[in-house]
Order: sequence, then structure tokens, then C-alpha cells
Amino acid sequence: MGSNTDPAKAKGAADTYAIKYFLTKFFLIPTTDELDPDITKDHEHANRLKGGRQETAEQIKKRHQDRDLDLLIKKHGLNYQNTADYQQWRENYGGVIT
Repeated sequence: MGSNTDPAKAKGAADTYAIKYFLTKFFLIPTTDELDPDITKDHEHANRLKGGRQETAEQIKKRHQDRDLDLLIKKHGLNYQNTADYQQWRENYGGVIT
């Protein structure tokens, strides 16, 4: 029962955690969002550049754009531009083609 002494609260907490865990894993929802302005200090180091400067939102978006395109190429090979995944990528990044 963990820290909940009331069995109903313990069951509710376990149910809530199980549903949240299932949804994040099934739909591949990230558990941290680097573009979130309210990000906690624990995750702030992920947005640091050499020299201690903070990344801008544009730099973070560009990094995500490049990473996502690399994943598309790995998944589909050289024919990635003919896939629905690529069309979704273009919509996500404003039609920017690199």
C-alpha cells in the first residue's frame, strides 16, 4: 500500500499511475518537454550549451527537427520523402525542408 494507509487511496493512486504509464508508453508521449517554459531545474541542464548559455526556443526546435528527420531516414531509408511520417514531420515544423 506504500505511503497510503487507506486502501481506497492506495488503489486509486495505483490505478492513476497505471493509466498514466500506459498512455505515455502506448502513444509515445514524452515525459519531459524541453520546450516547456515551466521545466524544472532538474531538467534545465539538458538545454545548456557549452559555456553555460541557455538554448533558445529556436535552437531547441532546430535540434528536435534534425533529430526527428534523422529518425525518419533511419526508419524509411532514402525513400522517406514518400511517407506519411514525412508529411507529418513537415506539418510539425512548418513545412521547412532541410
